[in-house]
Amino acid sequence: MKKTILVALIMATFMMVGCGNMAEILPNDDDNTTVVNSEDGQAPVSEDSVAETRELQEYSPASGSYAISIYEIDGGWTVYPDTGNDEQLVLDNEDMSFSILMQSFPKVSDAYQDFASFETFYRNATSSSMGEGTVENIDISNAAIINYSSMLYTVDSQGYTIYGQITVFETENAYYSCTITGLDRIYTKYIDEYEELYNTFVEK
Repeated sequence: MKKTILVALIMATFMMVGCGNMAEILPNDDDNTTVVNSEDGQAPVSEDSVAETRELQEYSPASGSYAISIYEIDGGWTVYPDTGNDEQLVLDNEDMSFSILMQSFPKVSDAYQDFASFETFYRNATSSSMGEGTVENIDISNAAIINYSSMLYTVDSQGYTIYGQITVFETENAYYSCTITGLDRIYTKYIDEYEELYNTFVEK
């Protein structure tokens, strides 16, 4: 039986400045094992062999000012083209139990003066109500990213646990935030693969 939580819970807790997507999450109660059957009814095809045939897909916000390249997720990505902010990119998986939210910010602002103050500004605006969080040691080897910081937050509500990895980073041209969030078992299944998006990130 499927249970329903409002995506407002995720968006209220792991929300980027100015983002207002509202819909329902319908997580499966089944385990997270994926079996892909071959068309001829023979032995199932392993997830590893399926992964070898996948190709990276590029996604950009409405402004086209940056892009990330990631693999399709089970059921495909839903891209929200109109978030009210042309610098935001919002991707959801099929049942909205796993999301990627990215946004760019200008280098010049009265609200911050450097990367450290941008990090403080952003975390105060989005994650200050979620507790301390824990430092995430992610491996970013992209030469375009000159500073970064990542934290993992956990929210328990209505019997569900939601994880959110909130990363802020700096390039020569802008500051960025990226939130990767999802229900605990879905997040755990996908996070290692999709945090690789930082190494495919490009400015245009």
